[in-house]
Amino acid sequence: MTLMMKNRAPVLSLTLMLLLAAGGCADSPDNEAIPTVTPAPVVDSSRDSLLQTDRDFAASALTEGVVAAYDKYLAADAVQLPDGALPLDGKEAIMANVLGAVADSEFSLSWEPVDAEVAASGDLGYTWGNYFLEGIDIDGASFEAEGKYASVWRYSSDSGWQVVLDISNDNEMLFPEELDFGLLTEDFGADSAATD
Repeated sequence: MTLMMKNRAPVLSLTLMLLLAAGGCADSPDNEAIPTVTPAPVVDSSRDSLLQTDRDFAASALTEGVVAAYDKYLAADAVQLPDGALPLDGKEAIMANVLGAVADSEFSLSWEPVDAEVAASGDLGYTWGNYFLEGIDIDGASFEAEGKYASVWRYSSDSGWQVVLDISNDNEMLFPEELDFGLLTEDFGADSAATD
């Protein structure tokens, strides 16, 4: 056994000298620096974590109310693309819409996330699922709506996961005669007249 140790000593010494020399060469102005791999920051970005965050958001809407839940989970620069309406840009505009909706004492919104994905960077992800909405329309009639939603989430170490894009669409199929493209048609008409 002593013989083996004597034979390994020169090999270990030579290996150590080569490693030290290679490390010194990396800093030499004549050589390019050896690239190092920096581990990604540790963030709670797993698919299951994001899915649970959306479940927590939904539970918060039921227990604390829709206004409190949206206020907690929306980013300041969030955008909402509600079904059948114009986009709402910014948390303030979205919150005004939510406050208007809950003024209806019959208003109820619930949702269940189905799936989620998180980008390799760990700071962006999306969830999608199904929602159920009940309320009173502008004519005073009760209504129910079911649909699908997709939410894009952004992660930061300061605020965790927050919704930056909220999209929904109703499951009920609209027929062409129910669609009103007046504004869209007027806009196209104005653009085409200006270019002719």
